[in-house]
Amino acid sequence: MLVGGWVSTFYGSDTILIVFAVLAFLTLFIVRRLKGSSKITIETVKRRTAFNAELISLIVMGFVLTLIFQGFLKSTMSYWVGNQNFTSIPFLQVLGAATITGLLITVKLSLDPIVAPWIGKLNDRSTTGNRFVVLLTIVASTLLILFPLKMNIVIWLSLTILLLLLSTTLMNLNDAKIFLYATGQHRHSVISTYSMTSDLGAAVGPLLGFSFISFFGDLGTAWMTALLLITCSLSGTVIKRAFDRKRVVKINTML
Repeated sequence: MLVGGWVSTFYGSDTILIVFAVLAFLTLFIVRRLKGSSKITIETVKRRTAFNAELISLIVMGFVLTLIFQGFLKSTMSYWVGNQNFTSIPFLQVLGAATITGLLITVKLSLDPIVAPWIGKLNDRSTTGNRFVVLLTIVASTLLILFPLKMNIVIWLSLTILLLLLSTTLMNLNDAKIFLYATGQHRHSVISTYSMTSDLGAAVGPLLGFSFISFFGDLGTAWMTALLLITCSLSGTVIKRAFDRKRVVKINTML
């Protein structure tokens, strides 16, 4: 991220994109030599039986998380950085928006290995895991609303780094819930569906992000992403509680 932002500042984004496009095309010759297994397993025939409303809500949540954080937020980060005033920090003032964006992503990636396990332990110790996730979602949604506002640059940078760390935390917690379903004979279908849906969200995010900014403005787009995130989180919690009640009733009837 840091090197990419620095290089694009000096050589332009068009040149960098062309270089990566050529490299991506060359990988096709490597992929052609890879041979996959032609064995058809029973899981392929029974893949639909592994899905229920709770799992589908988690897959949708994964789509929304990657749509907002990996697609929309990261692709438009340079735009938001360019709207801020860095005159109070001379070092950052001489850098381009792409370089500052690279610095922010680098700080986030450096802190991920420290923050993610700590949040995971807190979630494991919590007896109300769903409430913990909802609380983090509300905090992240609030930061999304504050994100496009102009404020003291030190405060804005702190809020941005916190938002990026929360994005990783929410995605890790959702991944952990998905892996609970990725056991037994349906693990391949669950993981592949979740991965494809998450990748789709990350791909659609930039297109929708810039389109929404053009039509609804900065603050309107921020409000919509925040409401979308909270709605999906609360819906998943309601579905989770409904399935938990059904499990309790089923266990009691068996006893």
